[in-house]
Amino acid sequence: GIQSFKMAKLALWPFGAQIYSL
Repeated sequence: GIQSFKMAKLALWPFGAQIYSL
């Protein structure tokens, strides 16, 4: 549910941040 969605978002956030820093 919502909790697993939040966990996935937190897990994927660093990858998004890396792409933005490039």
